[in-house]
Amino acid sequence: EIIIGSENAIQSELYVVGDASVMETTSRNMKPVLKHSSIDAIKDAMGYSLASTANFGKKGELAVGRLSNENYETFRSVIGFDLAPLGIKRDPDYEYFGYEEIQKAVLKLYTIRPADEEMTIKLYQIDTAWEETKINYKDMINMDAPVLLGEYKAPLSSGEFGIDVTSVFADWNHKPDTYAFMLVVDTLQKKKTTIGFSSREGIVSPKLEMS
Repeated sequence: EIIIGSENAIQSELYVVGDASVMETTSRNMKPVLKHSSIDAIKDAMGYSLASTANFGKKGELAVGRLSNENYETFRSVIGFDLAPLGIKRDPDYEYFGYEEIQKAVLKLYTIRPADEEMTIKLYQIDTAWEETKINYKDMINMDAPVLLGEYKAPLSSGEFGIDVTSVFADWNHKPDTYAFMLVVDTLQKKKTTIGFSSREGIVSPKLEMS
């Protein structure tokens, strides 16, 4: 729920985007106070190194890791979100408001195929434009200057897996409407194991939860 309050507000309109209720006002000096919101991914896809030009955007799984053989085939996955519901655009300069009010943001993934041994996955911020039904492994490894956000131990059991991404919100008011992450296996890791998260075509969509 996003609530805006001001003694100077002269007109307001209530509308709903996803499961977030948003109140927008005409006051130019007001900023929303985000109480709680959750948005699902609008696109996601996995890539496979031995089919580097194939698209897997409609698969129900987002795989990360290496296959159990000597060729070290690797999987990586990308996830994109639409940020427009979280901020207020105003003409003529299209400045964004609201992101700095967020106290906590978590990327929520649902593990459908746990790692069978300990492995490290890396989370990157990516700004390169991509399409769910076109992107492939080759595109993923050639993305412009991905920013490492952190390294995490992969879950060893099925269920929800959360990664705190609060720190990246500081720059989101300077970003376009879409924002994306990439999950990869640590390149120095030679363990032959993979993990599978549900894609938005699977049983539970990746999502961002904010409060």
